[in-house]
Amino acid sequence: MHAKPAKTYPDSIFKQTSADETQDTAEKITYCTITKDVNTRAEIYSRLFPDKTSAAICLDGPATGSSSAHITMDSIGRIKVLTGDRTDNSPVSGQLQVKTFGQIQQHMEASYIEYNAGQDDKEFALNVKAYGKICEECVGHQRTIKGEKIVIDANDLLVLKGQNVRIQAVGEIQLAGGQMTKVMVNDKEIILGQKMVFGAGEDTRFAFDPRSSVSVVSTGHVNHRILGDYNLETGGVMHMSGAGGTFAAPLITDNRQFGLRMNTLTKSFYGGNVSTQVNAPIVKIGGEKTPGIVKVNATDYSLDTSGKADMTIKGTSKYEVTGNLDIEGSDLTVKGANTVVEGTAQVEVKTSGGANIKLQGALIYLN
Repeated sequence: MHAKPAKTYPDSIFKQTSADETQDTAEKITYCTITKDVNTRAEIYSRLFPDKTSAAICLDGPATGSSSAHITMDSIGRIKVLTGDRTDNSPVSGQLQVKTFGQIQQHMEASYIEYNAGQDDKEFALNVKAYGKICEECVGHQRTIKGEKIVIDANDLLVLKGQNVRIQAVGEIQLAGGQMTKVMVNDKEIILGQKMVFGAGEDTRFAFDPRSSVSVVSTGHVNHRILGDYNLETGGVMHMSGAGGTFAAPLITDNRQFGLRMNTLTKSFYGGNVSTQVNAPIVKIGGEKTPGIVKVNATDYSLDTSGKADMTIKGTSKYEVTGNLDIEGSDLTVKGANTVVEGTAQVEVKTSGGANIKLQGALIYLN
């Protein structure tokens, strides 16, 4: 298991756990010159502290200039390399320059490296260029990169590969590209706020698995506003139901007396290849606001209106029937303030089986 990343990071090379060792040098430190150049005053010498155990071999660079380098190899196996100071008369002064045909390094303990930008006008503290592949491997632990701003620039391809990949931010995450392709077994999004999609010219979804399904479950409202056509087609059965409930902040504010309402500014058509059934305790056909004409037309089929209870047809003007109209029932009553039965060719009133015909009124006119 990889270790968790640190929440705080050091601001220095290492944390000192003990005080610096000191040595009283009241007694004389012994120096012994091994060799010295008379022209540059460069010198190799040994140094022995009064404890007679802390010793070192030192190399001082030329002292003819304004700065000088220093190398020390001491008696505890430590090697110190100290370049000279940065001088104003040379941009490369104080540098450690190494040119090799390769290197092999093995460090048995932790390494601490600190780089500073110094006087660099581009503020580069570390600039590495490699003409070939670079491979870094962290075995059994975590590789952490921390910075104020981190930029990974790939001219061709950027691959992030891992058993688990996590991208997290306290602020905003932005993804920009010419095209995005996702290949995965499952896709899950957990959004605690709002989700918005802008500028999508086309949204197409294909599901080739016959077990696939699309479910939209919301405790709030669902609103579709489409300026073009809307085509909804299903190979199975389609059910639409509205409970007609009330909400503190409703999406539909007018005509909430209807649990399900469909309206069009032009003509509407509802039909089925076999039959169309309207089932409700009360069925009303008419305009909501302005009076007009409601037509019930069965072009190539018969029209059957039936009910287990009473059926009432009301109108302030006329009820016209074109074609044949057969009205049958056990008890049939035609009632009106002025009731007229008129036939342009023939009117026939008859009973079957020799039943009686009763005409009742104050005055009966036969003409």
